[in-house]
Amino acid sequence: MTPTCLLSRQDPKLNVAGNVRGGTSGNSIFGPSDIDFGGTFQINTPDYLRIWETTNAVAGALRFGVGNVQIYGHSTYGLWFRPDGTTRMALSPSGGLSLGSTFYSTNPGSGNAIIEGNVGIGTTAPSHQLDVVSSDAIAARFDGRVIGVDAVNANEFVTKSQLDATSGTLPTTSEGYTLRGNGSAWQATSSLFVKSDGHVGIGYTSPTSLLHIGAGTATVAPLKLTSGTNLTTPQAGAFEYDGGALIFTPATDRRSVSLANGVIIADTTVANTVAETTVYTESVSANELYKGSKWHTRISGYYSTANSSASFTAKLKIGNTVVETLTSVAENVNNGFWRLEFFFTVRDTGPTGAIRASVDGIFSTTLETNANTSDVIIDTTAVEDITLTIQWNAANAGNTLTVTQGHTEIFGVTQN
Repeated sequence: MTPTCLLSRQDPKLNVAGNVRGGTSGNSIFGPSDIDFGGTFQINTPDYLRIWETTNAVAGALRFGVGNVQIYGHSTYGLWFRPDGTTRMALSPSGGLSLGSTFYSTNPGSGNAIIEGNVGIGTTAPSHQLDVVSSDAIAARFDGRVIGVDAVNANEFVTKSQLDATSGTLPTTSEGYTLRGNGSAWQATSSLFVKSDGHVGIGYTSPTSLLHIGAGTATVAPLKLTSGTNLTTPQAGAFEYDGGALIFTPATDRRSVSLANGVIIADTTVANTVAETTVYTESVSANELYKGSKWHTRISGYYSTANSSASFTAKLKIGNTVVETLTSVAENVNNGFWRLEFFFTVRDTGPTGAIRASVDGIFSTTLETNANTSDVIIDTTAVEDITLTIQWNAANAGNTLTVTQGHTEIFGVTQN
C-alpha cells in the first residue's frame, strides 16, 4: 500500500488546525472509527503522541479512550483511569497513587499510596484490609515498631485464631490479659493475669491482692530471687538478696533472717577415743554475716563417763578459728543429758571481721558458761564451715557421747 502522507523530520513536521479525521476501516492509520480533535494534533517524533484539550479543563489535558475504557490527564489532577466508565485509579502529579472509586480524587502526597479496598499479599481473594498468606513459616517481618490499637478482639494483631491454631485455646474471661503459660499452649492458669482492679496474678487467674503468686511444684519454686548488689542506702519496704542472705528493711535498718539451718536428723557418737571429732557442721555463705547479725547454734544429746575423772571438751569453730570452748564437769554420769548453746554477734565485717561469742552448757545437772573477753577475728567475705568438735580427756570404752539434736539460726539487724 502506498502511503497517502509522509511526515518529514524537519520542523514543522505536521500541523493541522481544526479536526483530523481518519480514513475508512482497513486503510486508516488511526483505526476503524473516526477520531476528532477539538484542538491541535501534533506529531513531534515517531515515538509519541500529544493531545492538548485547551477548551475542556475538567476532562484534563490528555484523554484517550475506547468506549468506557478511558484515561484522563491534567496538570492539576494527574492521571485518572476509567476501566469501566467510573474512575478507579489516579496518579497524582507528585507521584502519589490512589485506588478506589472514592479515593481517586484524594492526593495521598508524594510517593504515598492509599487503597480503598482490601490488600492481599500471597492471596488472590483478600477478605481483610490487609490479608497476608505465606507458604513459609514467616508471613511478615517488621524492622521497627509495630503498634496495635485496641487489639482486644479475635483476629486482631496478634490474631487470636493464629495463636489458637498453634496449640490449645485462649482462656475465656470477662476481664484481664493473659500470656502464654508454657511456651506451646495457652493455659487457664497462664503466666500473667491482670484484673481491671489492678490486681496481678502470676500463675493465678483470680488474684485478690496487688500481687498474687500461684502455687509452686516439686521442681519449680513460686518465688526465686537472683543475687545482686544491695542498695547503697536502705529503703523502707525493700527486699534484697545478695547471694548470702535474704534481707528486708521494715524501716531504716536492714534485717536478715535465716532460721533452722543445719538441722541434725541422725545420731553421731564419739566413744573410747581422745581424738578431736567433728560432730556438727553448718556452712556459712560468703557475706552472709552482717554487722549486727546474731548467730545461735544449739546442740544436745546424752553421754556417759567411765569414772569421776572423765570429762570432754567442746569447741565451736568458724573455719580453723576457735570461737568458743567449754569443758564438762568431771563426774560419774550414766546417760546424762547435755546441751550446748553458742551465741555470737557480728561487730564488723570483711576479711578481718570481728565477732564476740559466749556459750552456755548443761552437763547432766551442772550448768557451765563461758564468754569471750575480746573480739574473735574472722573473714566474713569467705565461705566457711561452722563446726562443733568433741574431745574426751581419756580413751575408755565407758566414755561415750551421742549427738541427737541440733540446729543453727542466723538473725539480726544490719546497722547503718
